[in-house]
Amino acid sequence: MAKNPGGSYKMVIDGKGNIGEKIRTYREERGLSQKELAEKADVSPSTISKVEGGVFTPSPDKLQRVADALGIPFHELIDFSAELEISTQVMIVKIFVERKEYHYALKHIADLEKRGDLLEHQKQDVILFKAESYMRTGRTEEAITLLSELRTSLEKFQGDEHLIADVFNRLGNAYFLASNITHAHAHYVRAHQLSLTFAIFDELAAKISYNLGMICSWLKKPSEATEHLENAERYFRDISDHIKLADTLFRQGQCYRDLNKMELAERYLNESFVIYKSHNHLVLAQHVRYNLASTVTALNEFDLAIEQLLECIDNFKELQSWNMVVYTYVRIAEIHLENGRYKEAEKFLVEAQQVLRSVELPEYDHNNVYAFYYRVLARSLYTIGKYSEAIEMSFNSSELYGKIGVKRDEADSLEIAVDSYLKLGDTNEAIQLSRRISDLLRYSLDIFANPEV
Repeated sequence: MAKNPGGSYKMVIDGKGNIGEKIRTYREERGLSQKELAEKADVSPSTISKVEGGVFTPSPDKLQRVADALGIPFHELIDFSAELEISTQVMIVKIFVERKEYHYALKHIADLEKRGDLLEHQKQDVILFKAESYMRTGRTEEAITLLSELRTSLEKFQGDEHLIADVFNRLGNAYFLASNITHAHAHYVRAHQLSLTFAIFDELAAKISYNLGMICSWLKKPSEATEHLENAERYFRDISDHIKLADTLFRQGQCYRDLNKMELAERYLNESFVIYKSHNHLVLAQHVRYNLASTVTALNEFDLAIEQLLECIDNFKELQSWNMVVYTYVRIAEIHLENGRYKEAEKFLVEAQQVLRSVELPEYDHNNVYAFYYRVLARSLYTIGKYSEAIEMSFNSSELYGKIGVKRDEADSLEIAVDSYLKLGDTNEAIQLSRRISDLLRYSLDIFANPEV
């Protein structure tokens, strides 16, 4: 249905009452006047008055602001109707995806796909929204299939390079969530190459720069990572996107840590912590605290670092971030090992194991957490002379890092097995494994220098 003369949209909701009646009910329940609600939603008082009076319905974007001001989910105010314009329906799906309400996005995408009057660019938008919803709800393989088909179609017909870059970037995201770091890196690189052709460095270019910097950090290439992250940082500062800025600062702090530039690492991590905390992003704020304690503080004051990490564990438990509970226990054990406190290390590895037995982690977290746990356990076993068991745990860790695609970590874990074989006097096995490590490191350099998609 076309817009009303005033530029608003006519929408049928759900048979339980129109939008105006719902807004009035929620507003009165919260003791707000029309003027107060308008101020909170950043709309004019006359907009609220006319909506509640049934005169007109505002755009989906304004309705989103009203929903936020009332503290209710967007879907409480809006629902699809066959009477809606296609462009309005696509806009509503976009809002659901941006709000991370993927269940509702997929529900309405299914309705849209039944229609035969979508324009080509609208079909492409719907595919992107569907893929995003899939990858954020554990259906990464389906997301990769959708995006790969769209990529092939766009390249075949020489589509818009901006859109193709967007597709490559999203493919990178999907592969990253599927724990395939190698493929994620290759797709981010291709997206970055395309972004260099953009007329201006825009939001998509900044997102691509962030993602490429993040994946370079994962691949133990902090110098390359900081170059891309600095570009993203400048853009997000300029547009005052505080959360994306905090994400970027956090990654930069980790890179400077890996470059042993601890003052810079501390500065960037602290700035990201302040932003996360001020925006009530508590889990991310705790991630920063973990990084500060486990790297910067642990360098010179390991007792204080352990005290701070124990506080992080309490907070992660409260936030039910179980992967980080385990990761922090293991990092505390690692700090004890580094300082010759072997019994204390064993104690915290047992704590980590107990949590792992009691929770079920998603595949990505499972592989990453267990890989780290097995590596530190292997080091602990090596220090107390249990070389055969250390070899077994070393291989377990290496295998999981291999599944993720982090070849440097895969090789690092195998180093423990090499040392253990030497302690057992098995020089031949140690030599063969050393060759395998060399191959892994060489492969790591090759895929970084020559990524293929």
